[in-house]
Amino acid sequence: MDEIKEQFKIHIFLKAISRKIFGSVLSHEENGTCYVGRLAVQPNMQNQGIGTALMGEIEKYYKPKRFELFVGSKSDKNIYLYQKLRYNIYETIKYECGDIENFYMEKRRP
Repeated sequence: MDEIKEQFKIHIFLKAISRKIFGSVLSHEENGTCYVGRLAVQPNMQNQGIGTALMGEIEKYYKPKRFELFVGSKSDKNIYLYQKLRYNIYETIKYECGDIENFYMEKRRP
């Protein structure tokens, strides 16, 4: 909780609400890159365009040269969403602590 409180000082948090919060995304811009993280939508609200809408709002808010995020290599639905939004995998990092692999994805502005 302390980490999240600290992030409020330098990040933009967006949330999707319909009586309750059912989606959110965290982002911040640094040196021409907007770092996007923690996109989350309640399971019963997924596949309704909420994640796409939250990402669209982040992309409207910031005007960097590029956007960057990472996703677990086994998160097929998330990878599909980001690729649909024109994010491309530019780096794969495998961690030595087991079978954990992350894809780093980016979207560059024209």
